[in-house]
Amino acid sequence: MKFAMSLRLGALLAPALALASQGVTPAQQVVTMLGNMQATGVAAKEEEKKTFDKYARWADEQSKDLALEIKDTSAKIEELIAFATKADSDAKELGNQISGLDAEIDKLEKEKQEGTDDRKEQHEEYLKVSQDYSESVEALQQAISVLSSQDYDRAQAESMLQKMARTVPGMPRVLAAFVQEQQGGSSGFLQQRAPVDGAPAVSGYEFQSSKILDTLKALLDKFRGELGDVNEAEANEAHAFSMAELHLSNTISADRRDNEEKTVERAKRMQESAQAKGELAIAKDDKAADEKLKEEIDATFAVKKGAFEENQQVRAAELEAIGKAVEILSSADVQAGYSKHIALEQQHASGISFLQLRRSHRRVGTKDRVSEFLSKKATALKSKMLAKLVSDISTNPFAKVIDMVETLIEKLKEEA
Repeated sequence: MKFAMSLRLGALLAPALALASQGVTPAQQVVTMLGNMQATGVAAKEEEKKTFDKYARWADEQSKDLALEIKDTSAKIEELIAFATKADSDAKELGNQISGLDAEIDKLEKEKQEGTDDRKEQHEEYLKVSQDYSESVEALQQAISVLSSQDYDRAQAESMLQKMARTVPGMPRVLAAFVQEQQGGSSGFLQQRAPVDGAPAVSGYEFQSSKILDTLKALLDKFRGELGDVNEAEANEAHAFSMAELHLSNTISADRRDNEEKTVERAKRMQESAQAKGELAIAKDDKAADEKLKEEIDATFAVKKGAFEENQQVRAAELEAIGKAVEILSSADVQAGYSKHIALEQQHASGISFLQLRRSHRRVGTKDRVSEFLSKKATALKSKMLAKLVSDISTNPFAKVIDMVETLIEKLKEEA
């Protein structure tokens, strides 16, 4: 029974004896494992730093570019606001000017119409007066011609004038003026119009027939003079009206042209204002989008920077922990103790000293202390890498062999 148990023990110890025969101890295995892990951690730390540095440069460039975009857009927004405000102000001012011109044009057109109506009345009055004077002049000329052709006495002359007053246009007025002259009156001819179908009585006036022609000729000169005055006044009035009408017409035309130009300019400024306001809305949206994107980039960068710095600290602590573990396993005391108690010679499994195995297990205890140290560090740092490393160390096949050997030794003791 003891021989069979020795065979089983030898089979279990075969892997450990093989490692020992090659001069590779469990501590050295762990040191090798830790060294590989340390190298991997250093490389990962550097790679993570390169990746973050690249991202940091990108985030910085994006943030700066967006800041410039926001600055330029802000300046553009201020320009558009100023432009739209000025355009609105110009449009309003032009609107006021257009309203003023409309009122001025209405006023001038009213003045022009009133002047035209007044001038029409004046001209109609002139035509009447001119006709009166013209008819009177013709009547005087005819009377003078008749009286000059024959030697009329006073009664004949009086009869002839009264007869002409009934048939010759303007003769009643001449006769009325003639009577006023004989009376020494000073009233004007136009204020003493006689009825067309009758003549004032002159039979009561005593005058010499020789003086009749002189009186009629004097009246003819007077009527001609007054007719000339009336014609001159009409010409002056017509000229003044023509000049006033021309001035009003030119002013109205100029106001209308100015009105049309201002209307076109006002429409243009209103369109420019609307376009500027449209661009302003787009610029504000662009600025808001850039500000939001910049805020997101900056916030994301801050979060990633914090995570990166924390990861770098954890990795540094992990590497420090691994280095400390390597230092413990590589210490002179551990190596000397293992050489003294674990160095196995190749021999038949049945001849192995159980004391050596127990001492070997104590050397494995050193590895357990390293595992415990790394486990505490993994928990403190919340490091998945160290936790995996602890798992790898604790599942080392050599340690399992030692545990199995101890179990067999206990059973051998019981059978003995």
